[in-house]
Amino acid sequence: WANRQAEMLIQRIIAQQPALAFRPGKFTSTQTGLDFFAESVDKAERRLSRLFVFQRLGGQLPWLFHAEAAEFTEHGLVTGPATFYALSPDGDREWGRMDRVEVNLGSLRFMPGMVARTVSHMSMAELRAEQRRREAESAGGGRRYAVELHWRISLAFACLAFVLLALPVTMRFARGQSLVGVLATLLVVFVYYVIMLWLRMAAEAGSLPPLIAAWLQNAAIFVAAGLALWRQR
Repeated sequence: WANRQAEMLIQRIIAQQPALAFRPGKFTSTQTGLDFFAESVDKAERRLSRLFVFQRLGGQLPWLFHAEAAEFTEHGLVTGPATFYALSPDGDREWGRMDRVEVNLGSLRFMPGMVARTVSHMSMAELRAEQRRREAESAGGGRRYAVELHWRISLAFACLAFVLLALPVTMRFARGQSLVGVLATLLVVFVYYVIMLWLRMAAEAGSLPPLIAAWLQNAAIFVAAGLALWRQR
């Protein structure tokens, strides 16, 4: 939900100031398969230099057009003379020229820094549905969706695991050793984070089942908290 709200906010800001979606020397992607690349961006003058626009058409060969300069209008982009390039099925390059090209940026949904909708943008129901669909197509095809699903639940329960671990740590360092307690906490969190990243990479690579990889670090925290409480009983 938070990711969707953040994306909506970005879209509203870009709709008012389209130049914010463009960065020099970086690709700017949209959900419509239209990608932009500009060698330089002058936000003050609202101009782009050496603009390349790449159109990905599902199931068809892509095409590209290039313009030396372009200017932002209220809701779009207007270029100077542009050259179009396209590939034919036999590999030949076709090209043409236009004196002016207008692009309506208001109808596009920009994805700054992303080339596609990631698993972090999907709800848990969407993750579960996509996992089943991919697994039906091929065994192991839904692994990364299963990893994301288990990780979200595991991270929620990690709060409880750290609460239980905090009890023996607090009792051990409560009297005059607050700095040692803080350092111990930072060390535990750092080790937990490193192990979590390693287990996630192992799960995504198929070396570990997603269920085991997602819950192993929580299980270790629960065991450590239980042993520490037992020793201080």
